[in-house]
Amino acid sequence: MRYICNKYNLPDHWYPADLQKRSKVDEYLSWHHTNLRGGPTDIIWGKVFGPRILGRPVDERQIERGQTQVARAIKIYNDYFLKDTPFITSDKITIADLLAVCEFSQFEVLPPNFVDLSLKVEEWLARCRDTLGAGYHDTHSILYRVKAAINEASKL
Repeated sequence: MRYICNKYNLPDHWYPADLQKRSKVDEYLSWHHTNLRGGPTDIIWGKVFGPRILGRPVDERQIERGQTQVARAIKIYNDYFLKDTPFITSDKITIADLLAVCEFSQFEVLPPNFVDLSLKVEEWLARCRDTLGAGYHDTHSILYRVKAAINEASKL
């Protein structure tokens, strides 16, 4: 994403030229993979994809491990990355927000309240969806289909 921003000279808010703002985007991008990424993966695979795609039983240990990691990551995300700004670095969306919103959006395939997001994170998610508009929904259309299939299967 950094490469695309630089190569195509995208609007500055995506990957700010201001070094302080850019360093916070870079900080999030580095933090993401070892702090937020693993938890949702464990939850989604343990609860949804493992059983539905691979025919494995629900893996409660994998789900608990994911929930613990997600709870810790949400607290950091809430208290640090969204501490003073509506998006990760400022009042404008960045590539860091794009990466994060895709991660948090995965929870839509889970039962309601399965993951306890803070109000601040919920509001941030809504801002991201509003800011990205149709592009968000187009990108996440597969997620909506998975959710519909899960809801339909649970009615059986």
